[in-house]
Amino acid sequence: MSRVTWTIVGVLFFSSSVTATEFAGYPQPRSVYEAMVNLAADETLRIQKHLSFVEQQLLQRDVSELTAAQKQRRAQCIELLVAYREAGCFPRNLDRPGLTPIFIDDRGTACAVAHLMIQTGAAPVAERVAQTQNLAYVPEIRVAGVVEWAAESGLSLEECALIQPAYGSCPALGGFTCGVQGADVLLSWTLLPQHVGVYVERDGLLLTIVTASEGSTFVDVAPGSGTHTYTVYGDCALASLLTPLSCTIDLQAATQFRRGDCNADGGINLADAIFFLNTLFTTPAPTASCSDACDCNDDGDLNLADAVRLLNGLFAAQPLPGPYPECGSDATSDAVGCALAQVCP
Repeated sequence: MSRVTWTIVGVLFFSSSVTATEFAGYPQPRSVYEAMVNLAADETLRIQKHLSFVEQQLLQRDVSELTAAQKQRRAQCIELLVAYREAGCFPRNLDRPGLTPIFIDDRGTACAVAHLMIQTGAAPVAERVAQTQNLAYVPEIRVAGVVEWAAESGLSLEECALIQPAYGSCPALGGFTCGVQGADVLLSWTLLPQHVGVYVERDGLLLTIVTASEGSTFVDVAPGSGTHTYTVYGDCALASLLTPLSCTIDLQAATQFRRGDCNADGGINLADAIFFLNTLFTTPAPTASCSDACDCNDDGDLNLADAVRLLNGLFAAQPLPGPYPECGSDATSDAVGCALAQVCP
């Protein structure tokens, strides 16, 4: 996520000289996987999914700047975090369930960060946090010993903040639309002021994270034939419960066309070459209903070489790549495709 700097910081950066002012505006990171579980329906599953994501992030970090002792303690913390997630015993704020973090609850159940502290010999530090800032997010904690523990553990303060799930809700994006552009799918939306980015899924799998600075559109290039469901979530930095918006696109299971029938009239002749040249060089240019039919050399690009290949096919007895001359589907995978309704006439 672009708002989080994924840097493993050496022990010098964890010194007790770090002031409260330096962390005053520190964002609470979160995981897209938190959005895939209803916060009210299953808080335990939400936290487990979040921690699973965090474990992957921790394992992928560059730890070359850490000392041997830090690397050893970091590996221990990751093992402890995995066991904590699998046990599925998480704290609950019984006064305001599901709305705020809690370091150690009334039953003595510790959050993930507190659990790591306790298991690695820093129980007194965890207890001081629980006594003075029990409902704080990690970047807000000002208790003595926390920065030192993080340094010794080989975890950055940012990673400790990531371990802690976020809470709250984020409104839906505005103006969400989806449509077909040839073989591609175009998604667009309107950001609200509180949105810092957008998570985009196809068929339940995360495709990308589009930050607010990157715009309000995403093109899924050649996702393949069949029916696809797209879901977008606007992200509000401090929210854990996001509001999804979805649409379903039906890309034909087997788009049929004839290579060279660029104007889609059912025949392959000089009119197709003229039509294609017009798409390249006239303004406003006509639009081919099946770009794949105009890709006469099947190289995944549309240019003058395709017109030359078509003319050679018509007048120099050089057959075009299939499907030609019969109707069929493209056997090669490239970014050139057919519009939704294109079928052999």
